[in-house]
Amino acid sequence: MGAAPAPESATFSPPADPASASVSPDSSRGVAKTIPITGGEIQAEGADGTLYSLQIPGDALEVETTIKMIPAAVTGLPFGKDQTLAVQLEPEGLAF
Repeated sequence: MGAAPAPESATFSPPADPASASVSPDSSRGVAKTIPITGGEIQAEGADGTLYSLQIPGDALEVETTIKMIPAAVTGLPFGKDQTLAVQLEPEGLAF
């Protein structure tokens, strides 16, 4: 048997002008809702009229949980429009 081939190596060079994204949550449009373990839905409307909806199926949560949905604008991305719309969900780190 021959020796195993040597692993390839690569050098990563970050771009000279990296993207610098900024997220601006619109707290005035944030919605909080307590979702039971049987599931539920939370909705929030962005300033531009976009309706965001998150459906949580039954048994996705271990305990009744208050979830907050906050519409946000993201700027500075290297793709898409000047502004990308999104939502911020809380509590941070919640896993389904």
